[in-house]
Amino acid sequence: MRVFKNVILNAISVTAAIPNVNINQQDNPGIEQVLESLSLPNLLTIDSISRISNYETSSVIFDQGRLLMNKQGALFSKSFIPSKEFTAEIVFRSSGKSQDIQFSDNGLNIWLLDDRKSQSLDQYDGFKFAINNVDIQGLKIFNNDGTNNVDNGLDVSIGDCQFRYLESDVPFTLRISYSDKWFKVQVDNNLCFKTDKIKLPQNQNFKLGVTSNTNSQSQETFEILAIKVWDKLTEDALDDHGLMVEGELKVDVKKIVDGSQQIQDEDHVKPRVIRESLMERARKHREEMERAQNSDISNIGSQNNDFSLILDKLNHLEYLVNDLPNSYNPSSQGTKNDQVGGALSQSQNDITNAIKETRDTINGLKETFVQQYAQLLQAVSDLNHKVIGEVREQHYGMEEIGKKVDLLMSEHKEVQHQYKKQSEQMGQKSAHVVSPSDSTFDKLIKWILIPLMIVLLALVVFVYRLRHDIKHSKLL
Repeated sequence: MRVFKNVILNAISVTAAIPNVNINQQDNPGIEQVLESLSLPNLLTIDSISRISNYETSSVIFDQGRLLMNKQGALFSKSFIPSKEFTAEIVFRSSGKSQDIQFSDNGLNIWLLDDRKSQSLDQYDGFKFAINNVDIQGLKIFNNDGTNNVDNGLDVSIGDCQFRYLESDVPFTLRISYSDKWFKVQVDNNLCFKTDKIKLPQNQNFKLGVTSNTNSQSQETFEILAIKVWDKLTEDALDDHGLMVEGELKVDVKKIVDGSQQIQDEDHVKPRVIRESLMERARKHREEMERAQNSDISNIGSQNNDFSLILDKLNHLEYLVNDLPNSYNPSSQGTKNDQVGGALSQSQNDITNAIKETRDTINGLKETFVQQYAQLLQAVSDLNHKVIGEVREQHYGMEEIGKKVDLLMSEHKEVQHQYKKQSEQMGQKSAHVVSPSDSTFDKLIKWILIPLMIVLLALVVFVYRLRHDIKHSKLL
């Protein structure tokens, strides 16, 4: 009986120890949950394209966490996009170089179309977001009702924004959002197109798709790194960091005339919050990552200690259960011992089942940890994408400043050259200009000195002849 009591006490201690394991299985309120039926899985955690079950693929290759779109690649969702409110993000990248700009038929197309009314991709019912270098290098937005073949020219687009996606190793994020007639398109958190003149019909059968077209002589390849869809407006969809105009980022500011009146330009969309500098964001991001790592290390240490305690108690409990048949002597107790032995056997079976259930629970907890670790990796990847986007933006700004400095230097050299040339011309003119004093001196030489020299010369000749005549007369 003492052994049986020890078994019961150990079972109670194991049961009491399990709730002490602190596992936060609730979703982080700061992480917005995506629609899994319309979003691609984390491409870093899958090993083949067959793991993508919610999209129909054609001529698409999976390669190390990315989808490579072939010459005629296609990727379309099997589920419909919510027509009342949604946000869709497509992260893409082009391997094209400057020589690929000659291939105007190269391009990546994002589709929001009704497949029941669309006869083909040439006569589609919905929206087409074309990323190519036709007319301009960047994004052009088209819409159609499925009755006409819409041209890809800039003059028939409903919106466009210019950005250099060729020769860029940094991915771009195209965000499409809709809510209550407000239709917005952003590129890397910067506003590209916004209108309240578009209203999507309710219960419309819109599907999300991606297609590519590449010339056979071109080496350009489009890569899809992520597709995420939400059934609401995300925080980034509500906030516009800046406005893209002709490939340049225009950051909106408020012009304050006095303390009581503020003038806001209605042609610009004002950002919801003041934009922080890149260094400030990097500092905050680094501090958050350090706090998260310290918190994860402490949680993992406490959880490992709790699991070690649970496993030790389970091993001890299993040892006691296996030792139950040897703890009593059936021949000395008779019928009473038989009854106690039957009860102990039943208790042994119950405790064995409890041990199996506890081990299953531990395995479930381990799987939960693996899922949380995958979510942590995804969050770190998203933060890295944002930081890389900011670095690319700052790099582009520095390039623009460098171009303006070069322009100022060339203008300075031109002004210096013109000044030098003008100085030389002024010097030549001053060399030919005769001063009044010089003119008077010339007149003096011309009218006085020259006649005087002639008179003196005549006197010399006269004196010479006179002396010659005197000598001749003496000789006679």
